[in-house]
Amino acid sequence: MDDAGAVRAGRQVNLRLFDPERKTTLLFVIRDKSKTPMENLTTVLEKDLQDIWAKIPKPDGLVDKLLTDYFDIEYAPRFPLPSALSFVHIPT
Repeated sequence: MDDAGAVRAGRQVNLRLFDPERKTTLLFVIRDKSKTPMENLTTVLEKDLQDIWAKIPKPDGLVDKLLTDYFDIEYAPRFPLPSALSFVHIPT
């Protein structure tokens, strides 16, 4: 299953658990080595999320609900670690 499929499946299962009175925050940590501006990345991701939301079959009463009725969406860049830092795996 691709990432979009996993997100779609998770949302379908969890729709019953979400209450528009108590939103869930979705935090996307973006790791991009191409130096694309964060604004461009979030615009593309937001469109993809809206497309996924539109395709999810919704029960009666939820058909007209927006993604933002259930979720607060936040984005955070993941910056690479400074070259002076490294992690070493020590077998146990």
